[in-house]
Order: sequence, then C-alpha cells, then structure tokens
Amino acid sequence: MRPNENSRERYKDLQIPAFPFLDIFQAQETNFSMQNAFCLACASQLAYQDPEVVENVVSSEWGFNDFEFYDRRGTQAFLAANDETIIVSFRGTEPGNLADWMTDFDFKHTPGPAGKIHGGFAKALSFVWKQIADKIKSLRKPYIIDLQTMPRGDEKKVVTAGKTVPTLWITGHSLGAALAMLATTELKLREDRPVRGLYTFGQPRSGNREFARAFNSVFKQRTFRFANNNDVVTRVAPRAFDYSHAGSVYYIEHDGEIHPNINFWEKFLDRLQGRFEDFLDVLRGNLMPDGIEDHNMVKGYIPAIQKNLKPEIQKLIKNP
Repeated sequence: MRPNENSRERYKDLQIPAFPFLDIFQAQETNFSMQNAFCLACASQLAYQDPEVVENVVSSEWGFNDFEFYDRRGTQAFLAANDETIIVSFRGTEPGNLADWMTDFDFKHTPGPAGKIHGGFAKALSFVWKQIADKIKSLRKPYIIDLQTMPRGDEKKVVTAGKTVPTLWITGHSLGAALAMLATTELKLREDRPVRGLYTFGQPRSGNREFARAFNSVFKQRTFRFANNNDVVTRVAPRAFDYSHAGSVYYIEHDGEIHPNINFWEKFLDRLQGRFEDFLDVLRGNLMPDGIEDHNMVKGYIPAIQKNLKPEIQKLIKNP
C-alpha cells in the first residue's frame, strides 16, 4: 500500500529510523532489553502517522503479516503481529497539541482493577480496548497451552502444534504511554492474562499510590518506563493529587546516558543541568522550553536509546 504523502510531509520532522524490526527485536526476552526499548520506541512514534503509513512500515519494512489500526473518539492505536510476536502501540498527543492537552488536564480518579486510576485515561482506553482485547484473544486462540504462564524453561517440555504462543508487548508515548499502562493493567490485574513486557516513554502518572503498589507487586519487573531529563509530562498528574508512577524507571540524562532507577538527588542535579542548558539555548534563540523539547520522541528518546545499543545493532539502523 502506498504511504500517504501528505502525512509524510506533515510529520516529516517526526520520522523514525529504518531498520529490520524482527531481526533486532527479542521476542522471547523476559528481562530489560535495550534492543526492545529501541524497537518499541519507534513503534510508539510510528503510531502518530496516518493508518496507511503505519501499515506500510509494519508490513513492508518490519515484516509483520497481521495489522489493525484503531481510531475511535480521539483514541488511536495499532496492533502488529506474526506467529511469534504481538505489538500493541498507543498513540500519544501530537507535539502541536501538547500545551492544550496539559492545560485541559483533569486529575479526577475512577476505580480501577486495583486502586484508583486517572478517569480521563480510563475513558480514552475504553473507546478501543474491547476491539484490541478481542484481537489479542483471536491471535492466541489456536494455542491450547499458553506457554507464557509456565516457569521459564518448562516450555521445552510442551509442543503445541510446533509453535509457542506469540508474546505480547505493549507500548506508547505521552498519553499513549498512560493508555499502554492501563491496557496492561486490564490484562494482568483484571484478567490475569500474560503480557511479556510494557515499555513506555514520557509517561504521565496514571493512578494513585494504591494502584502503583498493586501494579508493582504483579508486573514491576517487566515494566520499563523511560523518562527523559526535564520531560514535563512525566511529572503530570501531581503527587499532591495522590498520583504515583509504577514500574522500573530508566532515566535519560541531559547527555543521553541512560540509568535505571536513578536516585532523587542524581535526577535533581541532572535536571538542574538541563535547565541551565535550556537557559543557554534561549540566549541562542531557541524558544522551545526544555520540558517540552525533552518530551519529543525523535529528538529525545529514540536517539538516546539508539546511542546505547551495541555497535553491531547500530549498524543495522538507517537514520532518516
């Protein structure tokens, strides 16, 4: 399918690198993987494109043979799958609309599977979730035994039509990151269904402290939340409204170095350095606030993660 040229023009500064997704992605990994972080960061950014552009990349360039795009009442996501992997990527807020979205932010809670969650995020997910959940179930239905529920290594004892069940990965950026976390919550906390990994980028807080504790008790070790230096969206909704982050944080310093579970003072000093460089940028004529610029996937998250890949993997990637 020919990509929409108008879409490419409109998002020409938001294009992702070209790379062989299935050659890089580690579908059976259970621990953190920088390769998976890179692939899913690109999937999160790809969700901003028009459906025909997404389908062209997913099918022609990445090699997936099953694709669906979801778009209902402002909530958008896509699913890409093959026999080994299912990727669900939620679309976030376009950079041009970010200021309006944050101005209109509503901090009201609503009951969730465990604790209280952000009411607006929960409502947005509800517009597309049944379609996505039904598609996931249909992709897994041919497999009698769900090998992901078995202890690691035991899958060698079972043969299911010569295949293992496709592993499920959920991702998103900005608002899409919050939706990705709540989608994972529906599967893990409400239905107790397997998710291989959750990777989010520039994620706002999505639930209260009770929710974060419940989520972490079940899935913290497979939830990897990237926060880029002064990205302001990662500090919304405020702790003062009883909101809390969940998962394991991977903090990107102002120089692009990535640190897991960085402590408060290290983060504070790094953000201070970022603010100082922001001040210097203003003096040079760059009027984009650091907190907004750090939220950008193509200028912030993707290059930093790509920088931390092994050299042999970097050789497979062609930057736009």
